[in-house]
Amino acid sequence: MEVQPTRELIQLSPGPGYRTIAQQVRRGELVRLRRGAVRDAGELTPEQRLRLEIEATARVLRCGTWFSHRSAALLHGLPVFILPSTVPEVIRTFGGHGERSHRLHSRAAELPPDECHLLDGLPVTSVVRTVIDLARLLPFPQTLMAVDVALARGITRECLLAGIRPGRGAKQVERAMLAGDALSESPGESESRGVMICAGLPLPALQVCLYDGDGQFLARPDFFWKDRGIVGEYDGEGKYAGAFGEAPERVFQSEKRRQAALEAEGYFVLRWGKEVLRQPGELARRLRRALASRPLRAAYQPPA
Repeated sequence: MEVQPTRELIQLSPGPGYRTIAQQVRRGELVRLRRGAVRDAGELTPEQRLRLEIEATARVLRCGTWFSHRSAALLHGLPVFILPSTVPEVIRTFGGHGERSHRLHSRAAELPPDECHLLDGLPVTSVVRTVIDLARLLPFPQTLMAVDVALARGITRECLLAGIRPGRGAKQVERAMLAGDALSESPGESESRGVMICAGLPLPALQVCLYDGDGQFLARPDFFWKDRGIVGEYDGEGKYAGAFGEAPERVFQSEKRRQAALEAEGYFVLRWGKEVLRQPGELARRLRRALASRPLRAAYQPPA
């Protein structure tokens, strides 16, 4: 989902009101986005702040400059980590060298016409080019978040692979494109799978429907290791916070009943959230322990 600005962007020009606005900036009532542009002081997420900075930057860009990398991902609605320190990123196609400041990170590169788009009036690299640029830049699990979404939107793997240019990082880009899976339903699931791949763990099937001995539907878990009878579930931050329109208490009780039903059929359920996922080595350690505790079977069958 694209992030829309939530504060009015004010362009400054020398005049009677300029001094007043400058005083408001000094008092903290307004926040300077870049030279000549401010916004109302208010609590913004890093994504909202970056979107406003992109809007401000767009007004002074030279022709032939396109928002790219994390900025393009934000504009396209691709999942990507945006930090408070993240600045607008662009690709300049008119020669010269790239440069980085506290307001802008520019790179010099060529862009074929099919990799240059206008989105809401903003010049931005195409989804395919954006995903490939992210794959050259970001850790593999983070890259997989964007690749999975691109595939889920209908961009073919062949199209992604065809967009890879020879050069530094081409192998890691290809690896990410081949590992992408449109069945992944959240950035946390994609990142988790990326951790599993990097750790060399057996990969699970995604979104498999499971049934009890009477043929009644049990669950459609995020991950399923069929030969071990292990169910894996990534608990996103919004699951128990009412983000999906259900009261947290109801969601918790529903998940508890669902897990009990799976365990009654002989499945082992392993759950993790962001804290485990982002703690280096912790998810891999838990998965290895779970896999080692379950006997390997040609085809797991829940006990009668």
